[in-house]
Amino acid sequence: MKLLYRSFFDERYKRIAELIPENAHVVELCMGDAYLYEYYLKNKHVTYTGIDLNPVFIKAARKKEFPQFNKIFLLILFPREIM
Repeated sequence: MKLLYRSFFDERYKRIAELIPENAHVVELCMGDAYLYEYYLKNKHVTYTGIDLNPVFIKAARKKEFPQFNKIFLLILFPREIM
């Protein structure tokens, strides 16, 4: 993502975070390592649920311990013929 957005990487997350009110319930699809929550939402006291298909990202996000971090991550496995 950083390569894709380059200098606008943090600005993108900042603008998304500005749209989310305090104490909101947030579900982030394709959450990666939960960067949005870690750097922009944790001080807003949101209840955060991240969903991602990549087990590497899920593992990285689960290592983070934050208050109000729902820690519910869904790893959806598709039948081989769909992939």
